[in-house]
Amino acid sequence: MSFYIALEGPDGAGKTTQMKALADSFAAAELDYTLVREPGATDVGKQLREILLTGHADKLDGVTESLLFSADRRHTIRTVVRPSLEAGKFVLSDRTYLTTFVFQGYGRGLSLPLLESLTDFAIEDTRPHLMLVLDLPVNVGLARKDPLFAEGLTESRMESVGTEFHTKNRAGYLDQVAKHPDTHLIINAAQTPSEVHADILKAINTRFNLNLKPTL
Repeated sequence: MSFYIALEGPDGAGKTTQMKALADSFAAAELDYTLVREPGATDVGKQLREILLTGHADKLDGVTESLLFSADRRHTIRTVVRPSLEAGKFVLSDRTYLTTFVFQGYGRGLSLPLLESLTDFAIEDTRPHLMLVLDLPVNVGLARKDPLFAEGLTESRMESVGTEFHTKNRAGYLDQVAKHPDTHLIINAAQTPSEVHADILKAINTRFNLNLKPTL
């Protein structure tokens, strides 16, 4: 039994905290899993992550961003995700192609059909069985994100583009969930971290008939 589960959502939604807690729950249940993030799951991805997430918002345009994210995604799928699934492990992913649809599509205004075609080319049929989208008001998410830094990198590019961009992104996430109700599910991220964690576990336990226990 192996499934591909992803956490998605806007900046400041708490994905890092929730992914760690989710991994701890899998470990406590003695279920084999592989933890990945986009970008940055491989050595190549770590280099792309620094290029994509640091610097000024105007450093890269939306097309360049999409191509680089898709290149990282293909490499991660081929070298990490598929081998893990074939080995019977769960894959827990921090972000997926949905980020590209939302940030570059809804936020940057690129063609969604074009981004969907690019994604099909990059990842083929390897897609999450369940996509949990952490949702909260834009002002709350940005207030949470502002003081946070990751691995010594000031990941400021997406925060520096303004509130309108993030408002479009939230609308994009909600639209994508409405279009894909069988695989995409909203989690209320405005709750306490423990409450969000409980809702995530409930969704996963229900979908995959597991018995994960809270660790947060």
